[in-house]
Amino acid sequence: MKKQTLCALLLFSVLAVCAYPEGGRIGLSQADFTSAPIIITVPGNYVLTENVSVSTFFTGGIWVQADDVTIDLNGFTLEGPSDSSGADYGIRQDSQFRGLTVKNGFIKGWQGAGIYAGGEGNRFDEVTLCANAAGLNSGPGAQIARCVAVENETSADGYGILATAGANVSSCISMRNWAGGSMSGIWVGDGSVVSDCVVARIYGVSSCQGIYAGQGSVVSRCSVGEAGSSTNAVGISAGMGSTVSESAVITCSSSGAVYGIYSAGAGMISHCAADYQDSTVTNGAGIRAGESTYVLESVACGNDVQGMWLGNGCRSSKCLTRFNEPVGVQMGGQDARMQDCLNAVNLDVNVQVWSLGNLIARNHAISVQFGTNYEVIAGNRFEPEETSGVFTNAWANFSR
Repeated sequence: MKKQTLCALLLFSVLAVCAYPEGGRIGLSQADFTSAPIIITVPGNYVLTENVSVSTFFTGGIWVQADDVTIDLNGFTLEGPSDSSGADYGIRQDSQFRGLTVKNGFIKGWQGAGIYAGGEGNRFDEVTLCANAAGLNSGPGAQIARCVAVENETSADGYGILATAGANVSSCISMRNWAGGSMSGIWVGDGSVVSDCVVARIYGVSSCQGIYAGQGSVVSRCSVGEAGSSTNAVGISAGMGSTVSESAVITCSSSGAVYGIYSAGAGMISHCAADYQDSTVTNGAGIRAGESTYVLESVACGNDVQGMWLGNGCRSSKCLTRFNEPVGVQMGGQDARMQDCLNAVNLDVNVQVWSLGNLIARNHAISVQFGTNYEVIAGNRFEPEETSGVFTNAWANFSR
């Protein structure tokens, strides 16, 4: 895949900054970048005063070796040599340091990553990372807001925005990123929050995740569109004990398995939509709920896979599946409960229950295209199936 240029090309250099700033901020200009990378060893505020570029291969832009450093790009661009032979990172922070802030500008053309900051408690605000091997990578406790990762490309594993445990990622965009290995549009570790973010048109040859959030995380008000892979693709993947709410996934595709929203278990999926996922082997689901997940008021429509899959001990309430192929809802686990749901015009079966000990009550199954509305094996509590519209049992399932 060819990189599309959204930013302009520039040149490069280096300087070791060891003096304390006087009267506020230290300015960094093209003249300072004569032997890259600039090495910052003193806390302080540093600001770009013009667009700068580094043309030397196998080097970096700015290397931070101090706590509490702020780099204000000031609306300018920090650019690498844009050569696949391998430049370092645009901005690098070693993991023993903390409190790095990078804001307000553009970083492009680096073949390590635009930003690689391994320390704790970092902040990134209004940074665009364009045409690098990868976008932004930060250590624990990062706050990442209003950042954009676009058209980053690598033959290995890649990412748009990545942060380890305890991250807060908000109002960010990751789009048109590509990897020859696995690709993550936004990836965060355990105990993180991702909110108001957009991921679109990303691709990973071996696997692709639009948004991945580790255990005990929250994903809210996000959208993912066109996450693709030759092997398997997931729009939003949430670890154990996580919540996904008010989010939408559309048109993820794969030659293998594909899932719109995937919960590992013991979590919640509420007020979400997962529509038009496409698998060439019809493997996956619009919404997949792992063990003990609650799915509330969510929609799965037009998927070329199961609309919804419920594992052991799950609960589904007030959900809608429609025009999925082949099944609207499959209860694949035991001791699950589905009630007050509408399943309509799915291809072969509207509601399919293949495991034992489940409760199916007060649902509507309407107008299956070719098969049957309800396919429920013995050993489940399947409340009476009413077809007349006159209900003598308040728990009855309606079929038409």
